[in-house]
Amino acid sequence: MHITKFSTWKRLGFGSFLQEDEGVAKVFRRPLFFVVQRMILWGALLGGLTWGAWFFLPPDLFWAWWGLGALTGYKLLAIFCHWYVNGIVMTTDNVIDVEWPRFFERRCTRVDYWDLDEIEVERVGIKSFIYNYGTLRLQKYGGELHAIHMIYRPNKAARIIEKYREQMVDAKNFTEESALKDLITKLVRTHVRDHGQPERPDKEGRRSNKEEIPKKSFIKNVFKPQTTSIEVEKELDDEGGIEIDLDSDK
Repeated sequence: MHITKFSTWKRLGFGSFLQEDEGVAKVFRRPLFFVVQRMILWGALLGGLTWGAWFFLPPDLFWAWWGLGALTGYKLLAIFCHWYVNGIVMTTDNVIDVEWPRFFERRCTRVDYWDLDEIEVERVGIKSFIYNYGTLRLQKYGGELHAIHMIYRPNKAARIIEKYREQMVDAKNFTEESALKDLITKLVRTHVRDHGQPERPDKEGRRSNKEEIPKKSFIKNVFKPQTTSIEVEKELDDEGGIEIDLDSDK
C-alpha cells in the first residue's frame, strides 16, 4: 500500500490544523449511521413544526415558518459538519485527533509518526460490534497514551496508520542518509579540488605518486689535530742573544 496522492479537497475543514506544506492522506471518523439517525430525528421534528406553521398559520405570518425552515436546515448542517470535522486526520507528518464540539471551541492533539510506538484497538459492548466501531489507543515511546473513541472500522484504521507510519519513517531515514551522503561527497570533491586526488598505498604501504623521502645523510666531521712543529734554534749572536725561529710548515 502506497499513499502518494494528497487531494486538496481533503484539507477542507482542516486547514487551520495543518501546516502550509502538510497534506492530508486519510481521515477516519465516527460511524455515519449515528449521524444519519440524528439528522432524521431532528429533520422529522423541526420539519414537522415547519410544515405545521406553513399549513395552519395565516399568510401574513409567513416569517414564522420561514424561520423554522431555516432552523431546520441549520440544525441538519450542524450535525453533518460536526461529524465531518471530528475525527482522525492522517497527514504527511502526524496523526491529528481533531475535537471540535462547538464552533468557537476546538482543540487537536498531534502524534508524530516517529514518536508512535503501537496502536491498540478496543471494543466494548455488543453495539460496538454491530455498528463496527471502537477505540484507538495511540501508544507513544515515552509511555504516554492517547485514546480516540468511536472510530468507524478501527482495525482497518489501525492497519492503514501503521502501514503509512512505516513508509514515512523509512522515507525520513532514507532522506537523512541521502543528505549525509551528499554532504560527504561535497567534502571529498572540495578536498580533491584543493589538495589533489590521493593514491591508494601498495602492498608495502607506500603511495605510488609520492616521492620517496631521501634518507638523511649524516656527515661525520673528523677533526684531526694539526701538529705544529716548533723548531727552536739557539744561535748565539754577537751580542750573546738568542734567536727563536717558529716554523709552522715543517
